[in-house]
Amino acid sequence: MAADLVRTITSKPSLEDALILGLIVVIRTVLSMSIQIEIEGVLPWRRALTTSGAQVLADQVRSAHRPQPGDPAGAAEPH
Repeated sequence: MAADLVRTITSKPSLEDALILGLIVVIRTVLSMSIQIEIEGVLPWRRALTTSGAQVLADQVRSAHRPQPGDPAGAAEPH
């Protein structure tokens, strides 16, 4: 892969070279995303939904109003 990249940079620009470079970019992007998904266990665009400030705040509000174990049902007082 490095040889293709060096050859693409050092040769005269042509449509074939541009296509090869584009293919290299696509392959590297797919590999990078698949490694990121494997390491983190979540899609990159889904991670933002679970870690955004609004989502974290909504989760905190929900957990604050949820009855705690040992409390009678519906007897939880607002904090």
